[in-house]
Amino acid sequence: FFGYNNPEMVKLGVTGVTNQINITDKEGIQPDYSFHQHGHFIYNGSYGSNFLRESIWMATMVQGTGFAYTKEQIGILRDYFLQGTRWMLRGNLFDYNVRGRQVGRDNGLIPLAEVILPQLEHFITADPDNGKVYETAKSHIANKTPQDINSNKHFWRSDYTAHHRPAYFTSLKMCSKRTVGIELNMNSENKLGYWLPYGLTYIYRRGDEYTAIFPVWDWALLPGVTNPHVEIEDYNKADARTQNTVFVGGVSDGQYGVSAMDFSKQGTRAKKAWFWFDNEWVALGAGITSNHEATIVTGINQTLLFGKVMIDGKRFNKGNHKLKNPLWILHDSIGYIFPGDEAINIKAEVRQGNIQRIYGLGEDTVYSSEVFSLWIDHGLKPQNKSYQYIVVPGINSKDLAGYAKKLPVTVLSNSKKVQAVLHGELKITGIVFHQAGEIAIGKDLVIGVDNPGLVLINKGMITVSDPTAALKEITITLKRGDGSIQTKRVKLPTGGFAGKSVSMNMDLVSEKK
Repeated sequence: FFGYNNPEMVKLGVTGVTNQINITDKEGIQPDYSFHQHGHFIYNGSYGSNFLRESIWMATMVQGTGFAYTKEQIGILRDYFLQGTRWMLRGNLFDYNVRGRQVGRDNGLIPLAEVILPQLEHFITADPDNGKVYETAKSHIANKTPQDINSNKHFWRSDYTAHHRPAYFTSLKMCSKRTVGIELNMNSENKLGYWLPYGLTYIYRRGDEYTAIFPVWDWALLPGVTNPHVEIEDYNKADARTQNTVFVGGVSDGQYGVSAMDFSKQGTRAKKAWFWFDNEWVALGAGITSNHEATIVTGINQTLLFGKVMIDGKRFNKGNHKLKNPLWILHDSIGYIFPGDEAINIKAEVRQGNIQRIYGLGEDTVYSSEVFSLWIDHGLKPQNKSYQYIVVPGINSKDLAGYAKKLPVTVLSNSKKVQAVLHGELKITGIVFHQAGEIAIGKDLVIGVDNPGLVLINKGMITVSDPTAALKEITITLKRGDGSIQTKRVKLPTGGFAGKSVSMNMDLVSEKK
């Protein structure tokens, strides 16, 4: 071959690969182990997977030679998989939220995680000291079982949250002025994906919940997204890739977390927040206001229909209905609780769609699927509307009915100023401060901040983050029931780590009134 008996040529080829194996704030592996391509756009499931495939394959080819990778380079690839890509898997599924425009073409219809299996084989060869963890990851993909992750992580460089529990995996895709939200109609791919990056929450139990659903999807009724109910194909390309808001981010202590997004698009604004616990997560929306001519909706889920649907203990027959103040709905072992006073729309029907709707180069193929849709209708030109719902994956109707009667979570506030949820059993409180202010948590504690930010209180620990990724520090104030005041000026990460969470003990510097 071209480099035969030519060490300099071989070295040049290997170096061309290894020069890309580094942590960067440009395109490539980010400090949070997400992968960016085509700007600051999370792409672990496409370009990032191809990058890992070629990089780790080359490592096995040159292992034991003078061209071998350094320990640091192998370590970066290891961390990229274990702390990044592995978080984006459920069974044999590669999360659709990190596959970019793939969801709008034919290979977006398949689970895709099997492409990682050869990569893990190469990891076992190139990094044998960690062979067991790669074998385990490989086994989970092959056997369609969850990865060994029972944690929460917000990827601050990518406006992306992954929340894993044995019973489920929920991924959240957001976007801000700092990131690219989506690629639209590139090579006739992803023609209808305009609303994809504005709070999309895929809810996975097995990983097959959305398999091949995209040709029949209502692309203006996406899970977790608040928007005008209009599928958008014609758009201003400069405006379509993201939004200009900066208050978008997450706080996480590694186990629990809060994510938040200021949404502003197509004349529609909302304050959106998600609170991540164990058996459930809570979604809040406030300040929903729009001058758009279409009805404004918030999608809760739109998934393949699996089995029966139950509403407050009664079976739901297929069709399209508007429910007045339901307490709970159950479908496919996922429960939805509605503690507020609001109408819920539900639909279970057969839908048909040609793949050419989303992929202009696809074959002229019509797909037909039974689809379950759940959403909130905020009406025409709403002013300061709100919503709240709780998702409880991995539950049956009897247990869900009992859960709904004795909720462990309490919404402390859901306004444009502050959104907060208390989990009484876990003794965890998540708070989104959209502006400087304070909030009472029970009778004996008031917590305040001097700048907008996210706060997570988990027993004796406080974790904070700056979703704007612009602050250098934030002051936390605790007012106790005994009259004491505790304050702490917290230095926040900067550079490529801006937006990352910082944890501290609640035993801060104290002073008496």
